[in-house]
Amino acid sequence: MNTLVTSIAITLSIFSSCNSHAKQASIAGGYKHTIFIDHNFSVYGMGRFSEGQLGTHATGEDSKSQLVPVFTGIQNAQSVSSSGFHSAVLTINGQVFVLGLDQQGMPQSTPFQVPLPAKVVDLSTTYTELFLLTEEGLTYRWDYNPQTLPTQIQGIPLIQQLASGDHYTLALTDYNEVFSWGINQYGQLGNGSTNTSLEPIKILENVDQITAANTHAMAIMLDGTVMSWGNGRQGRLGHGTQENKLTPTLIQNLVNITSIDGGKNQSIAIDINGKLFVWGWHNAIFSRSYNVSYYPAEMPLPNFITEIASGGSFTIIKTEMDTVLTWGGNINGQLGNGKQIETHVPTEINSNYEAVEFDIIKQSPCKNGKGFGDNNHCHSFLPKNLKPAQKKLKKQEV
Repeated sequence: MNTLVTSIAITLSIFSSCNSHAKQASIAGGYKHTIFIDHNFSVYGMGRFSEGQLGTHATGEDSKSQLVPVFTGIQNAQSVSSSGFHSAVLTINGQVFVLGLDQQGMPQSTPFQVPLPAKVVDLSTTYTELFLLTEEGLTYRWDYNPQTLPTQIQGIPLIQQLASGDHYTLALTDYNEVFSWGINQYGQLGNGSTNTSLEPIKILENVDQITAANTHAMAIMLDGTVMSWGNGRQGRLGHGTQENKLTPTLIQNLVNITSIDGGKNQSIAIDINGKLFVWGWHNAIFSRSYNVSYYPAEMPLPNFITEIASGGSFTIIKTEMDTVLTWGGNINGQLGNGKQIETHVPTEINSNYEAVEFDIIKQSPCKNGKGFGDNNHCHSFLPKNLKPAQKKLKKQEV
């Protein structure tokens, strides 16, 4: 395998201003592609690229199961975001570049710089729009049309974080309030209905962080607990059922949480101790017979987890060792492991660390909302092959 990056060191930039709480993401999962920032503040990616979302270096077959440079020539990347068929990067200087389908549905593999009225500190992509947060706390939307300018969204106080799912968006204000707008088929707006809202509506207070998955959403409260709402299929809300929730609902037994994210069918979180919790449809740690978790449960890993991200049906995490592990769906090579088959164990991307594998060690009735499976059975897991190699390979020239 022609390894372009053999040891991935992700560096999160801490933004200091009135929007210091803006979440700077160095890894992001789209529908079937992944992008991330390496230790040189350059962007790399893998997976589907037929819509231009991985740039000009992804050529040939429709998928790329190995790493390729994305946003070539753009330096000092600070944060990335990806949606179904788009990739976006925010630089340290507050500039934003995008790749993927334009408003006419045409692939654009050359980075386009979004014309901005002010310095941007956070961004969030959807299938049809890009949302931008400026250092003044103002929110703008852009429709991927190179001929138009971003337009300001009215009616929201100063914003500190944005999060977008499938045709809907959440905004967290400086006053720790959450506003939502967009499509609402499953109650993902959290406003008590399934009616689409074209205007932002306040749905929650006392919030520290937000995330918008495909059709469900979550929020970390100021006390470290987590609320979820929207589509409940496959247990992705963590309430023990597949019932949709039209308003934010507390997830039991999930405390001291510092980061959350969700994909099409799964949800993940890390707590203050760097422990990873997963629930929903999570192929990486479930056998094919029991691959649904209706409650959050800890996934034992050897290192402190520092960052998490979910794509359409796959998951990406970063550890304190500056390594990246991926697992889940992989039909387009989005896991970056040189293959195009789904992987049921976390595997480090292009390194000589041994893969972390899990064995099911017992099956018993779930207690206190902990464990995997349905309400009658749960799975516990024991990690093996945890010893890392001592030598890391150096990055090679592209």
